[in-house]
Amino acid sequence: MSHDHSRSTRTQQRIADALGTGVENFFTERSEPQDLHEVVELLAAFDQIVDPNDRKACINFVQSVLKRQRTA
Repeated sequence: MSHDHSRSTRTQQRIADALGTGVENFFTERSEPQDLHEVVELLAAFDQIVDPNDRKACINFVQSVLKRQRTA
């Protein structure tokens, strides 16, 4: 397993844990290439955020969007 792949896997797991979901929910059968590109782009950007407070702010934002969509 390459270093980048291992790092990506760990990042995906941390995001899934923070969102209270499984990594498998990031990748669905309905995902199209553009969707996958956006997932990779989001994970890569999140992985570069080093400040724990900023990372938490990102997670809180994503959770608020999900909550809003579920109630719409």
